[in-house]
Amino acid sequence: MSNTKNYILGGGISGLIYAYYNPEYKIITPDIGGQLNTAALNVILLHDTNETRNLLTELKIAHVHRKSHIGYYYDGYVHSYVDEERQLQIIRKKMTDCMTGKMAIRLPKGTDLSTPTNYIKVLDADFSEIVRKLEDTVKDRIIESSVERINGGQLLLNPAKIVKYDNLVSTLPAPSFWKLYGRNIDFPMLPVTYVSTWNKPLVAHDRYTTLYIAEDYMFTRIGTYETGEYSYEFTGYIPEDKIKLYLPNVRINSIHTNHMGRILPAKNDPPQDNIKFLGRFAQWLYNSKIQDVIKIAKNGDE
Repeated sequence: MSNTKNYILGGGISGLIYAYYNPEYKIITPDIGGQLNTAALNVILLHDTNETRNLLTELKIAHVHRKSHIGYYYDGYVHSYVDEERQLQIIRKKMTDCMTGKMAIRLPKGTDLSTPTNYIKVLDADFSEIVRKLEDTVKDRIIESSVERINGGQLLLNPAKIVKYDNLVSTLPAPSFWKLYGRNIDFPMLPVTYVSTWNKPLVAHDRYTTLYIAEDYMFTRIGTYETGEYSYEFTGYIPEDKIKLYLPNVRINSIHTNHMGRILPAKNDPPQDNIKFLGRFAQWLYNSKIQDVIKIAKNGDE
């Protein structure tokens, strides 16, 4: 193993993947799993690509290929397709806080947040098992610590320790990284609240795994999962009393708010040539997916 001091900040899925493909790197993290520890795992899709299939095969993780069909609710019915005007209506709704009416600072051009087809090819796999097996392969290279400060070529850790680095890969959310680096930078974002239930929504349709809601309701999307559970998605932080108002007669299983649920591209260049950002929230790219992380990880320091 190289004596070069290379570190990955963050032990989530992106950090684990990078360490898996780059054995000269160590992970610095207080815990393994990152945002997967708090996220609603059933709302995360693993896209069916060569990169994701190969990773699951290498890790010997069982997976099933399927199409996740997408429907659109408007004019009182569920439809398979929408025109561009309706797509823009859905996007505007997704990017508007339903509690405050606040729209994201910049809307994407055209229909960049919409898939060009009415389905997505996905892989059904156990995310917990993915994390566990990746952790097993890199467990000897995990430093259980948190970063308090990034200063030039040094990291100040907690418990108190100073570590020099040659190369750094940050998978931390961009606002967190820049705060550690001594700069407070505002990034455009909106929270998203997920509400899970076993009650089938009135507008749900058995054919569609994902149903976008253009009008009539406060929620923006309904997800249907293999477990038989349903998830309502609201843009914004929605208090429980409001959720009960918006979803009367719905028996709620859980409520989870992701404060970085909606992100928009922002200038986010690493401050040094030997620092790399990796993952959707670190790069601050809403369209970054796990297959993109794998591609970057396989290229290492190139």
